[in-house]
Amino acid sequence: MKKTSRIFLILVAGVLVSGIVYVFYVKSKISSIHALRFSINEAASMVTARDEQGTQSETELGDLFPARSDIAGFMEEIYVISKKYDIRNLTFEQKDRELIDLVSGNIIKAMPVSGKKPDIMYAYPVRISFSSGYRNQAEFVREMQNMKRLVTIKNLKTRRDAGLLATEMIIVVYSAEVR
Repeated sequence: MKKTSRIFLILVAGVLVSGIVYVFYVKSKISSIHALRFSINEAASMVTARDEQGTQSETELGDLFPARSDIAGFMEEIYVISKKYDIRNLTFEQKDRELIDLVSGNIIKAMPVSGKKPDIMYAYPVRISFSSGYRNQAEFVREMQNMKRLVTIKNLKTRRDAGLLATEMIIVVYSAEVR
């Protein structure tokens, strides 16, 4: 009887601990979504303020949302940073761009054919793979997020591979529409 009650208590404790871990996981995902929405809304308000006042410096917005053709330049900057932190086997794979409506924050599947053209921002998902040590990986990701331009990490996966961490992540690089 004691053995079955002990097993029952262990199972209940396991369910409670896994429930608590799951709640913290969901809260972190929700806060990430809120942070991205805040970034998109902030970008929309910057663009709206620039259009209304006409006084916003183009270089301020240009740093946060450079022209589309600068995605390759961004990848070059990432490559330079990778050399600083001894990142190995660095590869980039650019996915199809997404269009984000600045007013609603929703992804647009295609540009409207007729009517008013919405204010949009381009999002370029880029898959980055590399190998490194733990500290170098953390510093590399931190420095990439602290760059002047708006970049978000959508997905980050690591696994141990021959004494190093093999990392694969999807980052989203944003750029303004060139009118």
